[in-house]
Amino acid sequence: MELALCVAVIGVLTAFLLPRVADWKAEGRSIQLINAMASVNKAVVIFQAECSRKPDRQCDQLLIHDQTIAGAHGHAAASADGIARLAALPPEFQLQEHTIDGVPALTMSLATPDTSPCEFTYLQAPTPGSQPAVQRPEGQCH
Repeated sequence: MELALCVAVIGVLTAFLLPRVADWKAEGRSIQLINAMASVNKAVVIFQAECSRKPDRQCDQLLIHDQTIAGAHGHAAASADGIARLAALPPEFQLQEHTIDGVPALTMSLATPDTSPCEFTYLQAPTPGSQPAVQRPEGQCH
């Protein structure tokens, strides 16, 4: 009798908590993505500050935190050796280098087979004097 009651209680708790676990996983992925985007935005500022210290403003490569960081047009390059290295993204992020309208871009994603992709893109500064951009598609990371 007591065993049956325990099994029933566990069953009811499981029925209520199981849907919440999926919500918690999605929320965790969303938070992870937001933190990665904040790291990339911080890396943009760090690279700009370090580049501004160079008298010739030639910032194709900078030594920052004992790491060589690739640059382009005075900003971190859209590459694994550029913005991704400086932002120190966690290993679960997948990196995809590509171009958008001829401008180098790096998409950083948390992809799992059972959920929608969680990603954002760093678009390199297209010309000297322009700024890089961090873009996140709407409706992602559920």
